[in-house]
Amino acid sequence: MEQLLIGLHHDAMLEQKGICAMVNYTRYIVRDPTICGGVPVIKGTRVTLRTILASLAEGSSIQEILVDFPTLTEEDVRAVIAFAAVSAEEDIPIHPIPVVA
Repeated sequence: MEQLLIGLHHDAMLEQKGICAMVNYTRYIVRDPTICGGVPVIKGTRVTLRTILASLAEGSSIQEILVDFPTLTEEDVRAVIAFAAVSAEEDIPIHPIPVVA
């Protein structure tokens, strides 16, 4: 079955938000119902985004994650971070920071 890329509209959304320098995560992350039940994974692997984010949350460095998951690249991990950043911005209402005079 054809793999479905996550966030096909992502480039336009990032450009609109002024964060074009962020990694284009759609090249790295896929969702395929035949792989890990459709949970988002790094393309060509069975490593889930949740696994990578949990490792980062526990304090692992990118280099430590690469040692634990030798099929990953630094760009893969950065793509997960970029995906999480964009997802958080979409899901969490961010209130403006008050200006202090």
